[in-house]
Amino acid sequence: MHRHSCRSTLRRTAALGAAAVVVAVGSSALGVGAVAASAAEPIGLDETTTARSTTVAGTADSAPDATAEPHAADTTPVDAPDTVAPTATGSTTAGTPAPATTPTLTTTAAQPTVAATSAGSVTVSGTAKRLGTLTAETAGWPAGTTFTYQWLHSFDGGPLVPQSGETTERTFVIGSMEGSLDRYAVRVTGTAPGLEPTTVVSETSAPVDEAPGNRWGFLGVRSLDLRVGTSTSTPLSAFDGDGLVYSATDAPGADGNPFPLPDGLRLDPDGTLSGTPSRAQVVEFWLHTSSSIRPDGGEVSRVELVIAPGDTTSLNAVVRGSGTWLVRSDGSTEYSRSSEVQDGDPATPLRVRDGETVEVDLLTLDRNGDLNSDPRQPTWSSSVDADVLEPRSTGGTPVIDARLVGAGDHRITARLGDLTQTFTVQVGDARTTVATASTTLTQHPTTGSLAYTGVETGAPMGWALGLLAAGGGLFLHRARRRA
Repeated sequence: MHRHSCRSTLRRTAALGAAAVVVAVGSSALGVGAVAASAAEPIGLDETTTARSTTVAGTADSAPDATAEPHAADTTPVDAPDTVAPTATGSTTAGTPAPATTPTLTTTAAQPTVAATSAGSVTVSGTAKRLGTLTAETAGWPAGTTFTYQWLHSFDGGPLVPQSGETTERTFVIGSMEGSLDRYAVRVTGTAPGLEPTTVVSETSAPVDEAPGNRWGFLGVRSLDLRVGTSTSTPLSAFDGDGLVYSATDAPGADGNPFPLPDGLRLDPDGTLSGTPSRAQVVEFWLHTSSSIRPDGGEVSRVELVIAPGDTTSLNAVVRGSGTWLVRSDGSTEYSRSSEVQDGDPATPLRVRDGETVEVDLLTLDRNGDLNSDPRQPTWSSSVDADVLEPRSTGGTPVIDARLVGAGDHRITARLGDLTQTFTVQVGDARTTVATASTTLTQHPTTGSLAYTGVETGAPMGWALGLLAAGGGLFLHRARRRA
């Protein structure tokens, strides 16, 4: 404790000695000290600040002798500060006037401020209805102002809640399930060139009209009958709304993949299905209706396309007797032992017994070889007057029962408009025909070959095309049922 008091005393003695030296030098030094002390003061918000006069506490009259021994000073411990703080006074302690100081003006540069954009107005236009479009209308803003919009929603008079993020799109599409408790407003932020942005909020819209905006789309199904080679332009817009965008996917969810429409067809964003299909088929896909409120296609409907074959361009015939023969439009034939057994020599000639009755089906095909349903009925004729040709059906695939009388070649002809199909049937007596058939079956035993695929011309196909006729009939019946 004693050692601490001695150090404090020595520091105090040294400080007083320094003060005496300052006074001895002259009043000019005090003037400099005053300016320095003034410069250390903080500057307020005023543009000009007058420095306050300051001087050191103590004068030459009260200063200790500079030649005095330092150890002669009082050694009693004193809690004095290590340094002497300047005191703002008008005179020295001994009454000596303080040195005059010149007030110093300090100027702070004004901070530049940017004015805010002059506020205009914003209103909401458009009919508040399900899937209707609302538009933000701005007026009274400075020239060159750019805008961002944020649409707000209020339910049953509650607070306005952001319905979308800020966007430069000034329109908004109301959802398909909104009702009379829903209202909308828009918050617009305008920024003029070189100015700060200003934000205003519109008045809320009228309640949403609950009148149904549904054409057929709420989980509905739309079936369309199309035809190969025939162009179409059919609107598939599922809802009565504004600004809607349509797309086709392979699944009802938002994670569905784009659906590849049949060749020749396309779906425009406005929901129009257009083009000319080139293949007969039945396809189904999901129709997504998108809007700004549901950009992922929240409204989903199902579409079925029944594409029927095109116009008839060729005729084929299937002859069923002791075997089954396919007769192509070029006159060539292919044989199968029956329509149920997939064997037999495809090159077996079309040969029947004298007096045998065979069934003849006329197949009408489009340009792609697809079986179609031609509403016209063909006319039949034979080169042998004794033959009896009796129609069995008057609708669908034309079928006749042909009783062939007399040995020799019988030419059977079917006419449909400008198209003809002619083929020759060899008619022999019973013994010759049976022997030939027996020989054919002996030389070509049953092998259980694969069904005809259209690639290997040597495979049996008459039976398969007969089944195709039956399948085509079902296809076309389905198409008519959906019509």
